Amino acid sequence: MAQAAAARPRSETAKPTFDSVDEFVKASDGKRSIRKVLIANNGIAAVKCMRSVRTWSYETFGDDRAVR
Repeated sequence: MAQAAAARPRSETAKPTFDSVDEFVKASDGKRSIRKVLIANNGIAAVKCMRSVRTWSYETFGDDRAVR
């Protein structure tokens, strides 16, 4: 299993797909972009959620703080 994990591309080397949140919204046929998200919990689940959003944001926009 350790070999399979090592074979996967790392997120740090991935190119950003979109330059901004607005471009992502337009490509997704959206009307408004969400720039801030309130996570009203101070536990492990909240930390994991914030990490996931930051990872997705970095992979998609090249900026881990595009969604705050």
